[in-house]
Amino acid sequence: MRYTPTTSNTQEPGMQRIIQISNSVNDPLDPPRHKHKKIMRAPDGEPPVIMRSPPRKLTKQDMDDWRIPACISNWQNANGFTIPLHMRLQADGRGL
Repeated sequence: MRYTPTTSNTQEPGMQRIIQISNSVNDPLDPPRHKHKKIMRAPDGEPPVIMRSPPRKLTKQDMDDWRIPACISNWQNANGFTIPLHMRLQADGRGL
């Protein structure tokens, strides 16, 4: 391909250059060069209203019901296994 620069910094004003164009080999294992960016969608409107019951004071019974024991015991859990929640509650004796 012949190329004639419009503003030449060389001594000859009408000098042409010959440029050879070749295709480079692409490696199939190369990571992608361009990342696709996802554009955030505009909100559809106002968020839906969440209906909640009016707040009430917690009683001692409610607090005891929501208390979860940490583990069965260190003697039975010497290997550091994770004890499932239903087994913790069984060991607590609530279901009896």
